[in-house]
Amino acid sequence: MGARVITMTLFFIELKRVLRSITFWMMAVLLVVVGISQGVFPPEEGDTIKPPQPGLESYGSKAGSDPDKIMPEALDSLYLDFRANSYVAYPMGFYKNVHLNERERERMAWVLSELTGVSEAELLAAGEIEEQGRGVTIQTEDLERNEDGSFVVQSDGSPERPKVLENVTLAEGVSYEAFLALMQQADRIIGGGSSYSGDYLLGSFGREPVTYEEALADYELMLEKDRYTGAHARLFCDYMGIFLAVLPVFPAVALMLADKRDIRPVLYSRSVAAWKLLLCRWMALVTATLLPLLLMGGLLTGFHCMQYSGTGVALDLLAYFKYILGWLLPTILVSSGMGIFLTALTGTPAAIALQGIWWFMDTMGNVGALTGGYRVSLAPRHNALGRTQVFLDGFGVLVQNRVGYTLLALALFGLAVWVLGQKRRGRLEGARIAQRLLDLGPNRWRKH
Repeated sequence: MGARVITMTLFFIELKRVLRSITFWMMAVLLVVVGISQGVFPPEEGDTIKPPQPGLESYGSKAGSDPDKIMPEALDSLYLDFRANSYVAYPMGFYKNVHLNERERERMAWVLSELTGVSEAELLAAGEIEEQGRGVTIQTEDLERNEDGSFVVQSDGSPERPKVLENVTLAEGVSYEAFLALMQQADRIIGGGSSYSGDYLLGSFGREPVTYEEALADYELMLEKDRYTGAHARLFCDYMGIFLAVLPVFPAVALMLADKRDIRPVLYSRSVAAWKLLLCRWMALVTATLLPLLLMGGLLTGFHCMQYSGTGVALDLLAYFKYILGWLLPTILVSSGMGIFLTALTGTPAAIALQGIWWFMDTMGNVGALTGGYRVSLAPRHNALGRTQVFLDGFGVLVQNRVGYTLLALALFGLAVWVLGQKRRGRLEGARIAQRLLDLGPNRWRKH
């Protein structure tokens, strides 16, 4: 009983330290600002869930699944980009206009040749003609169309200009699997992040209109499975998760570094077990991070009760709390756990840089899978109000993802406990670690 009292006392001491931290309050305010700026706290007026009305011109669009539509559209786009030697890509999520050099153009010509059956020489010639003719004004009467869709540019008394291959078609016998593999090669030549690979390809080409029946089915799922608030809570977690993948590392690092001036003697004494001290600290950080999220969830639940009053729908009053704990908590555990472990190990803010790099790569890697990006992401994405069937289909993957990251967080905690135990024995001091790393550098090799 006494040990339990000491543990609770230590937890509240750590929680008080976190709540007094300027770094924590900056994080909390930023989370609220993110919710407001992204229209999820409170939801924007147009985000009220309503049944679709029959007879509308459009109910949106969805990623296509018909290869007969995807392949010709993607091929046309790739050929136009090839002729102009201008490709739009988003490597790491940032816009980039890519121009291939001569060797890369030859490789792209080979890809197109495999797709179309047109010789590489003819494809390269078409691209060269396009570049040479850029900026030259051609009158309509100077164009003569051939049966194959190409044009011959002529003018009175002048010699015939080179033939321009205006369009290409998919060669016979090219399977969908081979098509996807060749498009993957095209994406690698461009440098990644183009419209010709993976989720980008399926989301960019062959898109199909959503029918009234499909829109109605999605609405009925939101009504039956989500009870409205579940759909709103998923979108809330989508935006909050992006920032929770990095923000909790800041108060964790700040709290660990504060030990140097606040409680370093207590930290390295053996009166309190290392695991107990760090567990209380970790849980204090996690609890403090959850507080603004749970508060926003409670306020949003009240808002939805007013928003949907009179509809007769029994809202899920616990939806936000369930999603916050199930969806966001593992992300918080990892981010704060990384801060505790690396700061305990190095005695520096290195965790901020490393977590920031991980966050950047994780966020940018999800650009092509904004809805249903559950598999490996530290911050799973579901950037849509609805798409409940996508969520249900991917629920098992999401559970594996969240359990996996929870286990990773526990591993980080275990490493932090081991590090603290070693430091209590006078080992693994940050200065010694840095010196050992330097000893492995060029200076060491010069000695030999």
